[in-house]
Amino acid sequence: MNGVENAGRVEDAIASKKRAAADRERALGADHPETLAARRSLASSYRSAGRIADSIAIEEPLVADLQRILGPDHPYTLDTRASLAASYRSAGRTGEAIAIGEPLVADLERVLGPDRPDTLAARGNLAAAYRLAGRTGEAITIGEPLVADLQRSLGPDHPDTLAARSELAASYRSTGRIDEAIAIEEPLVADLQRALGPDHPYALATRASLAASYRSAGRPYEAIAIEERLVADLQRVFGPGHPNTLTARASLAASYRSAGRTGEATAIEEPLVAELRRALGPKAPPFPDRPGNGNEESPRD
Repeated sequence: MNGVENAGRVEDAIASKKRAAADRERALGADHPETLAARRSLASSYRSAGRIADSIAIEEPLVADLQRILGPDHPYTLDTRASLAASYRSAGRTGEAIAIGEPLVADLERVLGPDRPDTLAARGNLAAAYRLAGRTGEAITIGEPLVADLQRSLGPDHPDTLAARSELAASYRSTGRIDEAIAIEEPLVADLQRALGPDHPYALATRASLAASYRSAGRPYEAIAIEERLVADLQRVFGPGHPNTLTARASLAASYRSAGRTGEATAIEEPLVAELRRALGPKAPPFPDRPGNGNEESPRD
């Protein structure tokens, strides 16, 4: 299935979930658990499609409704708080993501326990928000023990373990510890492709991260070798207009420019500025560094 077909199916699924949510509200009432679940499902689909503003528009009132109807410690309430934090992070609203994430970790440790998957995932998402907010020291403080905890609790091939390794590498790169980032990312790309498949979002995002690390290390030709193939794969998997695809094109342009291939860089950049602003909004940076994180969606999202 090509990217256009996949994008069409995602929009069809969203339309179906919108109808389902409306039908359940009409038949069962706005406060019925099945109606609340339908709203949660629709928000998740919006976020998966890159429609972050639509996801937030559902999740903000939904958190309040779930707290009122089911209580603050109900699993649906805790999960939706985590989803809202992820959406804020994807929208670049890292301060709001952290404001949710810090108490959420404490609440999950209290309600579920420190080693439960949801608790570990929340720690990872908080580390990602800290990194995106420039608080990389705090991100590394969480991330280093988290990788060990996830390997012990869930195993080395669990998606959350793999995602935590990727996030720690990103934090190392943000603090200039490029060699340590590459030492994580090179084997991680192979591990993700083996465990999850080459087209899984985690595998695609980590290829982008490794390319960014190579570029930061002054190895632009190795970055280009990854990114040229990655752009094609993202277009096929997500579609040409998806934020991850657009961001990967921007990263490829940056690598071309780092390698002195300015003509190829300009050929990407000139049409891409308008496309990025249309997809990500007027505050979108014209050439972000990594697709799928912080904006991306973080792998754990």
